[in-house]
Amino acid sequence: MRSKPESSKRYVATSLFVNFLGYATFCLIQFCLSSPVPAISFIISASLMLPISFLINRKWVFRSRDAVGLQFIRFSGTYLGAIASAALILTALYAVLPNPYLAQLTSTLLVGGATFIIHSFWTFESRN
Repeated sequence: MRSKPESSKRYVATSLFVNFLGYATFCLIQFCLSSPVPAISFIISASLMLPISFLINRKWVFRSRDAVGLQFIRFSGTYLGAIASAALILTALYAVLPNPYLAQLTSTLLVGGATFIIHSFWTFESRN
């Protein structure tokens, strides 16, 4: 599916929901671990969110009917790339912002748009 205004709106709503769940998971893990490296808490929380994010994006945002297997591989690759990028950004921000929660929130906002573009034009591109 190519990017369309309606899928963009659904992606924003879904992104807010999924990122809220992911951020809440990050906060819980960060609080429980009291990790001096918040990227560890982020990687754990993001990994837990991968299947949830895939299913919501596939069914509701992009309304895909294509084969699940290839889409999951593409989604996972994009998602893992986003995790790596966000972890690097989080680490850099945490050096400047001593608050891990604010650094993670900022990192999430920076990576979201690029992820949507990749999913629109590669992960969920319809072959029909």
